[in-house]
Amino acid sequence: MKTPKEILLARHSGVQGKLDNIRTEAVRNMGGPPSTKDTQSFSLLEFLRSLRWHLAAAGAACALVLLLNAEGSAEAPQRMANQASPSPSELLAAVQEHRRELLKWEDETAAALDAPDKTLPPRRSELQTTNVMQIV
Repeated sequence: MKTPKEILLARHSGVQGKLDNIRTEAVRNMGGPPSTKDTQSFSLLEFLRSLRWHLAAAGAACALVLLLNAEGSAEAPQRMANQASPSPSELLAAVQEHRRELLKWEDETAAALDAPDKTLPPRRSELQTTNVMQIV
């Protein structure tokens, strides 16, 4: 018994010559291989033109950095260094105050989350317990 591959190859073996003719005709109509002169001529000007947007963006970034650095004075870092830093007791008091505010905010948030929502209807189990008729 023949395999499917052998059946297909036997059926299409006569077409192979026609396909070769079509391929050679298509290659003949293409005009031949490209000349090496066109592919090798790449000048510095063409290279710079391909990078023009990248160079423009880099130049704009450099100009922005220079502009931002030019506005600052040399005295600003000195003033920052001369400022008195807070004492350790002031720092401790500030940290404790911040902690107290965070705990207060956390308690308010937890209370808001624990409170039942008045916009929702009551649960069915609550309705059933209140609507039960007593049989005497």
